[in-house]
Amino acid sequence: MLSGSILSLLTQLMPYESYPIALFAPFVMPNLQEWGLILGLGIVSTYAQIYLTKAYSLGNPPMIGAISYITIFMATLAGIILGDQVPHGLVVIGMICIACGGILAAFSRKIKKAK
Repeated sequence: MLSGSILSLLTQLMPYESYPIALFAPFVMPNLQEWGLILGLGIVSTYAQIYLTKAYSLGNPPMIGAISYITIFMATLAGIILGDQVPHGLVVIGMICIACGGILAAFSRKIKKAK
């Protein structure tokens, strides 16, 4: 708790130019093609959220939650396709453990209800 307060204070005392990453690069106005991509991303994201909410209201929420862990793998795959580094072996093992945990939790609730 205290470290969060102190670290945020220290970042305010440091000049932005000395940050290790480019958080405050100068703003560049998107061109027409980029605005189209931003608009398309917004529309697709809105519909994805609407249908995810419908799925949770109509289906079995634990099973939908377990299946939604696939998005971790899909996001990693999209990152690799777009040029990110391939994740380290421990990262892959962690993703598999998270997905398996969600699936096991969904099936354990299903087994408990059957008894």
